[in-house]
Amino acid sequence: MKRLRCHSIGTRIATICVSSVAVTAIVLLAIVLVQRRVMTGTVSELFAKQARADAENAARDVRLHCETAHAMLVEHMSSGLNVAEEMLKKAGGVSLGQTTIVRRTVHQMTREEKPAALPKLYVGEVWLEPDATAKPPPPFLDQVEALTGFSVGLYQRMNERGDMLRVASTFHQADGTRPVGIYVPSDDPSAQGRAIAAVLEGKRYFGRARMGGAWHLGGYAPILQEGAVIGMLFVGAQEKLLAQTRQPFLKIPVGKTGYAFALGGSGDLKGRYVVSQEGKRDDESMLDSVDADGVPVVRQMVETALSQARNGQLLTLRYRWKNPEDPAPRWKVSAYTYFEPWDWIIGAGAYEDDHREALQIADDTLGRTVLWSLLATLLLAVGVSWIAVIASRSLARPLSDLVHAAEALSAGDLKHEVILPSDDEIGKLSQSFGAVSGSLRSLLGDLREASAAIGREAGNLLAAANCQSGRACEQSAALGITGDTVSELAQASHHTAEHAESVIATAQRAEEYSQQGTQVLEETVSRMSVLGEQVDTIGGSITELAERTLLVRELLSAIQDVAEQANLLALNASIEAARAGEQGRGFAVVAKEVRRLAEKSRGAALRAHSILREVDKGTWTAVEATEEGGRHARAAMDQARGAASAIHGLVGAIRTSTGTARQIAEAARKQTAGVEQIVAAIRELDTLQADALSGTKQIQAVASSLLSLSEHFSRLVARYKN
Repeated sequence: MKRLRCHSIGTRIATICVSSVAVTAIVLLAIVLVQRRVMTGTVSELFAKQARADAENAARDVRLHCETAHAMLVEHMSSGLNVAEEMLKKAGGVSLGQTTIVRRTVHQMTREEKPAALPKLYVGEVWLEPDATAKPPPPFLDQVEALTGFSVGLYQRMNERGDMLRVASTFHQADGTRPVGIYVPSDDPSAQGRAIAAVLEGKRYFGRARMGGAWHLGGYAPILQEGAVIGMLFVGAQEKLLAQTRQPFLKIPVGKTGYAFALGGSGDLKGRYVVSQEGKRDDESMLDSVDADGVPVVRQMVETALSQARNGQLLTLRYRWKNPEDPAPRWKVSAYTYFEPWDWIIGAGAYEDDHREALQIADDTLGRTVLWSLLATLLLAVGVSWIAVIASRSLARPLSDLVHAAEALSAGDLKHEVILPSDDEIGKLSQSFGAVSGSLRSLLGDLREASAAIGREAGNLLAAANCQSGRACEQSAALGITGDTVSELAQASHHTAEHAESVIATAQRAEEYSQQGTQVLEETVSRMSVLGEQVDTIGGSITELAERTLLVRELLSAIQDVAEQANLLALNASIEAARAGEQGRGFAVVAKEVRRLAEKSRGAALRAHSILREVDKGTWTAVEATEEGGRHARAAMDQARGAASAIHGLVGAIRTSTGTARQIAEAARKQTAGVEQIVAAIRELDTLQADALSGTKQIQAVASSLLSLSEHFSRLVARYKN
């Protein structure tokens, strides 16, 4: 902000406009970026949910297809079992002989061999020999296979537990032999164990069976003898050869790159691929496979499916999985369940990034939006900057002209004018500025004239005061001579001094009144000084001049009054001297001289009055313009009136002294009374002369001050050019 204050208003306007656009753009861009981030997270979450939904839907479809295929197989297997049972019945049925033989048996899963003592098993009249692996089975088995297309197996019950021994089969191994002598324990965890349990209950069972190292899907039916289960009959086909068991896994789509799968649930097929993606990894064991984080997810799926999904519940698992062809692990969601009839863990896995293409499209769209927003912001900033520069220049140019005019005015040049034709605030400001300049030019003209007039009148007043001072000195010398003469008369009239005490007392009271008048006049001068300090402007200086002029007039009036009193006293002294005859002749001469000096003082006062009237004419206009100074002037006039009252008191005292002197003259009838009156008159004249001289000096000081103020004021006014 401090840096912005140092620039011009145009730069400030442009900076504010551009900054506003920039801030708006930054805020909008921040909003877009935040929304982009929020949208990315939201869409990613939605895609994860979508991948889970895809996997669950695919898993449901797979289970539905498996259930449908199983129902069809059950129907076919049931027909095959019916045919097998019918053919077996025609062949004479199955029965146990009375003779017991020892047979070599092999555990189907562990391949462990052990001997078993079993009764001979007959089909009709044909005994199924233990070493019949290389011999053809009973004819009915091949006939059933030929009629149904299913493999057929015949099992003999080994013990009370229900272990079943395969004693005949139509299935051929790789070496051409038939897989007989292999037994399935009743506690087998696979579907065959459940099949044995169902058969022992006298029921049919449809599920999986292992024959010749290959897994088959088929049906199991009990073989009875006198109501007891002595064996079971199997009819089925290899899983690999049943297209209806694989088509659901190959045709059902799971996202873009996901797939359906089937894992073995128990036995040696536990965790082994039964159906893999496109069959590439069929029969591969995945039980110990781990994901990218080292978690054995296949084992986890198999165990949770066997423990939690036996009733068809659908489970889900999210993990990072890497296929051999994938460059990096991918988040995968698998939905799976346990299909008990086939002992399969069936499910489908969907990759979350299958939907990333839509996310990438949305992200690219937002990216382009950000780029276009930046471009639009840049163009807008350029446009606003251009408009702001033009607007700031149009606004700053007239302001700059006004600044130059104000600088010229402060330098004293009042000729500079600014003319703006606009009607807005700047135009009105320029008009007001022009009006102020015109008023200042007019005021300066009046001030120059007033200053010149004050200077002239102050010079005249100073000259008159100097003249008056000279005359006052002459009067003082004359009074000195008169004083000497009066001293001689006083020595001659010493014996009349006692009678003059009342006259002296009266003269003392007159002196006190004179001192009061002097104090009043000093207070007036003090008030005038305070007034002069308050007035620090040109109008104050002029008002001070008017007040000083009034003071001078009052002093001149006082001097004129003193001169009239002196003239009156001199006249009285002449009358008294005439009455005294020859003795008062010398005093008459002195009284005449005093009268002449009083006339001169009166004339000088009249001339000073005339000069002051000229000064009043020159300062009248300025005095009217300063009302505040007028109030102080009136206060000074009030003080002057107080001084006049004090002077009037002095006159009364002098008159009293005169009356007292007459009483003394009448009582003494001698020259002493006249001499004392003359002495008192001379003393009064001396005091009045001193006051007159002091007033003259004050007039000189006022005139000098006025002249100095006039010169200083002229110098101030001369700074401005109009």
